[in-house]
Amino acid sequence: MIDGHFVVDAHVHTPRLPTLKPAWLQWAHDFGGSSPWRSVYAASGEVVPSAMDELMASEGVDRVLLFCEYSPRATGIQPIEDNLPLVSFNPERFRLVANVNPYLHHPRWH
Repeated sequence: MIDGHFVVDAHVHTPRLPTLKPAWLQWAHDFGGSSPWRSVYAASGEVVPSAMDELMASEGVDRVLLFCEYSPRATGIQPIEDNLPLVSFNPERFRLVANVNPYLHHPRWH
């Protein structure tokens, strides 16, 4: 909290690494610099809720809006269920934001 105001990271993806396309992993490697993003992942590629919570706290972030993604042609599918452990760990810091892809979710295309 800064001057009585919450600091919000308004757009965070925490994908399971095995679900990502190789191009995303290469992009993160090339442009991630010294960012400690890999420190929040277990060897299996799953986000460790306590590590993610600690990282956000160390960065001064009070609220994190977690985005799922249903973009099989771009980054892949990171279902909202993958974010539930973070919300369960710290529901004050982590909040869910939905993503609807009409090509996957609209009954007309099924």
